[in-house]
Amino acid sequence: MFDAGYRLPDGGILIVEDKAPGNSLDWRQGRADPEDPENPHLGDNGGAAGMRVKQGTRHYLRTIMAEMAKRGGQDAALAREFRNALKAGKLRYVLVQTQEPDGSLYAGAVIEEMQIEKERGARGNPSSPS
Repeated sequence: MFDAGYRLPDGGILIVEDKAPGNSLDWRQGRADPEDPENPHLGDNGGAAGMRVKQGTRHYLRTIMAEMAKRGGQDAALAREFRNALKAGKLRYVLVQTQEPDGSLYAGAVIEEMQIEKERGARGNPSSPS
């Protein structure tokens, strides 16, 4: 699951990954995420099956959506909503990185919007040459 998800006033979705000071984005085994889990051989499958995927990437989003869909119930409904928002270009994905305290109890946080367009990697770095 993601750390947080919000419905935005414009009809979009905001997904949040929270990280403590010094922690970085994690990796996991990717999964296929069919656009229509009832007909998994039709359309896009997310392309993550058999890959290692990193938080902050489109493949990671689709892997988590696949896991949510597999659990069924409310998780499957949310996965469908997230998938539709992603397809429509209305899904935003941010990293909230808490800063290391410098003597005070709280040093703030940095919020970074991760770029999740097709064929791009985490944090806006192209995964392949254009």
